[in-house]
Amino acid sequence: MLRFLFLIQLVLTWSAVSSCPPDEDIAPYCICKDLGDGPMLLCSKLNSAEELRPIIKSTDSLDMFALTIMESTLLYIPSTLFKNSKFEKIRFLNTQLMALSDGELAFEGLEDRLEEIRANDAQYITQWDWSQLRNHRRLSLIDINLISMYSIDQEFPALKSINILGISKAEISFVHPTAFAGLENLRILDLRDNLITEMKRSMLPNPAEKLSIFIL
Repeated sequence: MLRFLFLIQLVLTWSAVSSCPPDEDIAPYCICKDLGDGPMLLCSKLNSAEELRPIIKSTDSLDMFALTIMESTLLYIPSTLFKNSKFEKIRFLNTQLMALSDGELAFEGLEDRLEEIRANDAQYITQWDWSQLRNHRRLSLIDINLISMYSIDQEFPALKSINILGISKAEISFVHPTAFAGLENLRILDLRDNLITEMKRSMLPNPAEKLSIFIL
């Protein structure tokens, strides 16, 4: 009986360990931990997106929960970087990311998987092309904080999955006349701590039946 229990424990331990890619495949830039929600890849000090390719490739057969990239300089994410991978959440922390993609679409391969994109604390000027996210069907949250964008100069693609959108402390002074009009299921819109002096009704969904929190 004790031997049987030991074997079960060994299998469970092996399963937990094997949910992450081998350390040698992701070092020296990344580590992988599973704290209960699923394997999370934490990467730092990357100097180009090309350094990410073999790391992401090592996760191809794995169900990954999250990817966090911190204190790195990527400039852009190669459009095919996530082909065959399975990430639910992606976060950029203190990372220079001038563009979401080098092609027409961002995060190709994650269209039915990716649920959250977060970017925080990077003091540089950037303009993301939101239309590159147009094929994502599960993306429910976009949260941008402390990144100098200055404007939202295009309409967000009509993503029915988006529930929460936050772009705060981004020095935004201009918002496109129909910026959020296509987000029919938007529940929370957070534009706090920007330089916005005027909002128009046309910027929001019409009707905005789901919108319950709007912070300006």
